[in-house]
Amino acid sequence: MAGLHEPVPGGDPGLAVRIGRIFSAMRPEQIFERCNWTIQAGGERFTPDSAPLKVAAANMPESNALSELHLRVERQTVRKLPQTGAILFTIRICVDPLEAVVKVPGARQALARAWDGAAEQVARYKGWAAYDRLVRFTLAE
Repeated sequence: MAGLHEPVPGGDPGLAVRIGRIFSAMRPEQIFERCNWTIQAGGERFTPDSAPLKVAAANMPESNALSELHLRVERQTVRKLPQTGAILFTIRICVDPLEAVVKVPGARQALARAWDGAAEQVARYKGWAAYDRLVRFTLAE
């Protein structure tokens, strides 16, 4: 767990210990869930390397941002299996065109608040510097 969460903001060594305690105490009827989000260039779900997406963003004209940027949301769940005690971790990924997202009433303003309100270390971890110019252009429309 420590190696997995080391690059994550707040992923200090104590985090792995706390997660281990939570997993040990989990009951099979419990399902823990969390969601996270980001902006990416393109609609791919499988993105093991974000470098090509950042290059695409760097080369993208602002006029294409609304049609080429996507909101990526991951729903992650953790559950202890009743018969083995093994921990099952799942991720459901939804990728939607930003153009469709900002048409939802209030979504453009909510995205702007979330983008501007993200802690600097979180934005750095997610590589948002590559997208900032495009997102700001899109949100200003």
